[in-house]
Amino acid sequence: MVSKSIEVEVDIDGSAYAANKMAEAKVRATCPDMQLRTSLTKWRREHGFSAGFIVVNGTEICGYTRDLLEPRGWRPGCIAFDNQGKLRGIAVGGNAYDGAANWEPNDREGIH
Repeated sequence: MVSKSIEVEVDIDGSAYAANKMAEAKVRATCPDMQLRTSLTKWRREHGFSAGFIVVNGTEICGYTRDLLEPRGWRPGCIAFDNQGKLRGIAVGGNAYDGAANWEPNDREGIH
């Protein structure tokens, strides 16, 4: 069985996180595609969430959010996956203490 990897890369400009959308950010999250999809599906089933977004920090599932309207609850670099396992947003800007400044959409449909 061949395992494909999902790699998300966003560069952070300097050592401090910039609070605006124009800042460049860098975060790396690499997981085998099937392993990640299996983990997301299992986590949703175990926690009873059929909609919304599962948030991943690095390679660890760190929680759930109903929508991607409030980024402050998540660290910059967190990645949100929808109920179909599609990457929908990346938390950018802000800092680890105060949380991210924005959810940057990963597709043309934007953030729901």
